[in-house]
Amino acid sequence: MQVFEPFSLSGLELKNKIVMAPMTRSRAINNIPNDLMKEYYSQRADAGLILSEATGVSANGTGYPRIPSAYTCQQIDGWKNIANGVHVKEEKFFVQLFHTGLVSASLNLPKGGRTVAPASIPLTSMEMYTDQEGMQPHDVPKEMSLSDIKQAQEEFVSAATKFIEAGIDGIEVPSANGYLLEQFLDAGTNQRTDEYGGNFKNRAKFTLDTTQKGVDAIGPRTIQNGNCLYPH
Repeated sequence: MQVFEPFSLSGLELKNKIVMAPMTRSRAINNIPNDLMKEYYSQRADAGLILSEATGVSANGTGYPRIPSAYTCQQIDGWKNIANGVHVKEEKFFVQLFHTGLVSASLNLPKGGRTVAPASIPLTSMEMYTDQEGMQPHDVPKEMSLSDIKQAQEEFVSAATKFIEAGIDGIEVPSANGYLLEQFLDAGTNQRTDEYGGNFKNRAKFTLDTTQKGVDAIGPRTIQNGNCLYPH
């Protein structure tokens, strides 16, 4: 395999086969992508494809301090500006969308945010850093109702659609690293008794439905919706 040769990824033309993995930097003041972040990504635009750091799809899904989000026009415009800086160097740029779920502290959540998860099971094995008060216990999450689940799915779809419309090249969603999609997949954090819990098929329903809704919303450009899975 010629790593540095151009590569066509189902019609998406890449300058080479190198992909820059997502790396959270915690530089998004008020959860808005900024010029410092643009400089960071532009400096690394030699890879064929750049994946952004994890980006919260809603106030509920932004449980860390200073991570970027994707639910306001200002946030979308911030990422568009960053992508433009990458595109100047003829590279491609995907945004990684996620939802922190139970990995959250109320002090970190933007206004109106609340900690939600598949079940009301707190993360007790570690603490969460907050800018205001240092290390703090994770919140006890609210168990998501069916309405909450639908809302979270719509948040992923809305963000993905807005990014594609803004000229972002694609979307990547991690069903891994302990965040909401993996929380549904994992029997330890998903103790539901409805259609989203129990056997693995049911536990995978949230991830599969969310991914399918995203693909349907983006249209035929399915290469622009990737999903990172960890084995269970």
